[in-house]
Amino acid sequence: MIKLISIFFLLSSLSSFAQIQQRRPAPAPDYGRGPGTEISDLQYRVRTLEAVVQELQYQLRELQNQGPRGPRGPQRPEPRIINVCVLKTNFDGTFIGKSVSRLEAETIARNECERARASFCGSTQVKCEEVRE
Repeated sequence: MIKLISIFFLLSSLSSFAQIQQRRPAPAPDYGRGPGTEISDLQYRVRTLEAVVQELQYQLRELQNQGPRGPRGPQRPEPRIINVCVLKTNFDGTFIGKSVSRLEAETIARNECERARASFCGSTQVKCEEVRE
């Protein structure tokens, strides 16, 4: 009877051990964990995590070496070209006009001069130049 109970106990412990083994993930690479060496579970886990991190770093390097495959984020807009016109008067100062078109920028500078009631606004030469914004 005692033999029958011990055999039954042995079989039940083997089946529960098999169930536990089925739930465990696949073993990580062996880093010194063999017969005759003692490594604690925490050290084993740390080494396993280090191996996983190295693999991720390798994959990241491979992806970076492949080059860009699409938009990498917000793109900078193309710089706009703006015309800036300057009208300098001898007595009343300087007036500036900015616009996309040269003619409009010149007109803005002349209108600013006239609003200020400056002298010689119509006959003074306006200097314009293109600027990237």
